[in-house]
Amino acid sequence: MQTAVAPINSSSIVLAWDPIPGYVNQFFPILHISEFFNLSGTNQSRQFNIYVNRFQWLGDIMTPLYLYSDSVYDVVPLPSSPTYIISLEALSNSTLPPILNAFELYTTMSNTSVPSDTGDVDAMTAIKERYRIQRNWMGDPCSPSAFVWDGLTCDYSLSNSPRVTALSLSSSGLTGEITKSFASLSALQNLDLSYNNLTGSIPDDLANLSSLKLLDLTGNQLNGSIPSNLLEMAQNGLLTLRLDENPHLCNNGTSCNVMPAPKKKKISIPVIVILCIFPC
Repeated sequence: MQTAVAPINSSSIVLAWDPIPGYVNQFFPILHISEFFNLSGTNQSRQFNIYVNRFQWLGDIMTPLYLYSDSVYDVVPLPSSPTYIISLEALSNSTLPPILNAFELYTTMSNTSVPSDTGDVDAMTAIKERYRIQRNWMGDPCSPSAFVWDGLTCDYSLSNSPRVTALSLSSSGLTGEITKSFASLSALQNLDLSYNNLTGSIPDDLANLSSLKLLDLTGNQLNGSIPSNLLEMAQNGLLTLRLDENPHLCNNGTSCNVMPAPKKKKISIPVIVILCIFPC
């Protein structure tokens, strides 16, 4: 907003673009305007109308106060057209030409994708709000597949809604306790919460994730003991559980041995065969 365009020997600004045929058919323009001249106490004014393909779209636009900014737009999309020409035309009583600082153009997008599992959507929304995730997490977590949320891996089935199968929030600045909302991602296989500042104990509910194969909690400030069900899964080789660099974990004398129990070697007993030969 620190730069702008204004005509020198004209009373209009013209913007034009040709949409890709068959790609989209609705557009939502947003025009950002700021006044660089202090018009207070002067006889000067800056007023203009905005036209789209020579039809008035927005009228009687006045610039905001000096060094303030504003945006003009309409909630109704522009009608379909092979080409678009947006023009800012000064009113007859305006002593200054129109001014434009920035221009945004949003398009509608066809989405025939199946929405994500409702439970996963609720869980991911709760996780986003709980930790105030500073990522581009908007819309549906898994759908459409080209815009899946950063850090997520989703499974897409022809007969079911997309499911979240992996979530990586490593080094994301998470603080506080591990929310039980992670346990609501019932199809989760990999969960990486390493190198954050998570505190408190490990929730027992994570053991309810029957598909969980990897749980990485390395480099946090967790305390207490490992839930017995998670410990048993790790010791049986069903779960890779990473807990290094948690100095306060298992300080109460409880076991933190998450290595799978060594398999017992089968002892074979040699069989001695005695061959007796009798004379005929």
